Amino acid sequence: WYYYIRGKMDLIAAGSVNMSFAINDRGEAVSVRIDSNTSNQSLADVCERAIREAELEPPPPELIAPLKDGRLDYSLTFTFYNL
Repeated sequence: WYYYIRGKMDLIAAGSVNMSFAINDRGEAVSVRIDSNTSNQSLADVCERAIREAELEPPPPELIAPLKDGRLDYSLTFTFYNL
């Protein structure tokens, strides 16, 4: 996230973006969506890119098997402050 923010500092407004997504059995972020955004679209784009491009390990099979659709659901809030 910090890597992507650095290139967009002049475009991003202060605020928070709450994102929801799931991790599938291959460790890929899927069903990425913005739940709320008090900043602007530039911050939302950076947050979404950070989630989609994250290199994640696949979850252990014993965690995936009992879950609906074999996915682990997550939500994260990213907050950016102009100092």
